Amino acid sequence: LLSFYHQQIMLKLSRYFQQQARRHVGYLKVHKTGSGTIHNIIARFALKHDVTVVLPFNGIHILENQNRMSWKLLPVPKDHEFEMLFNHVIFKARRFRNYLPNDTIYIASVRNPFRQFVSAFTYFKSMYVQKLRTNSFHSSPIHAFLTNTSAYDSSIRFSLTHNSMARDFGYPAAYIDDISLFKKYLNKLGDFFHLVVVLERFDESMVVLRRLLNWSVKEVLYIEINKQKYNVTYHQDDSTLHQKWSQLDYILYDFF
Repeated sequence: LLSFYHQQIMLKLSRYFQQQARRHVGYLKVHKTGSGTIHNIIARFALKHDVTVVLPFNGIHILENQNRMSWKLLPVPKDHEFEMLFNHVIFKARRFRNYLPNDTIYIASVRNPFRQFVSAFTYFKSMYVQKLRTNSFHSSPIHAFLTNTSAYDSSIRFSLTHNSMARDFGYPAAYIDDISLFKKYLNKLGDFFHLVVVLERFDESMVVLRRLLNWSVKEVLYIEINKQKYNVTYHQDDSTLHQKWSQLDYILYDFF
């Protein structure tokens, strides 16, 4: 009898915690911030628990251009509502709220800006290679790029190296040099997001994420995705050059 009673209690507790697990999650997938790993954690939960996900109509990106006004999405299934979003998208609070339920938990991620830049530059270097066919490129492409950014980055429609985290967080490119306005914008971001994962504190962030979403430990176990081993060299002052060029990303990182 005791064994049967114990089993019933455990079953009820199990059902209780399953019901309490948060299914409504909006993740802003910021480039090169451990976002592939976080994406897979959330996507795995969605697949396991049959969660309805906001998905792009084509490809893997919902929106990669600040100038585009609309999201082209796969339609929500009949008698369902969207519950999660975790693909690459330029952040707009209004659109997140329009597509996701009122009780959605909103998450984003950031990374040390110089490391994020090196990662992005290495990953997307094919965009810059043709212009960097010089001796300095072969000896130190990072330094060559940072000492003449206007020559290499200005022609890129959507920069993945210049204040790219701030851009992913939806800050308008037209005001990319307005630090005062950006600081006001940060306060709005701070009010919107429940958790911002810091890559340099990734494991600690996963503990907070698990508790925030009331997921099991198993739900947040992970294998690192797209982790690169950099075979690049850079000069001692390159991080200083980058900070002058991408001030907003440093302010953003320090804020969170």
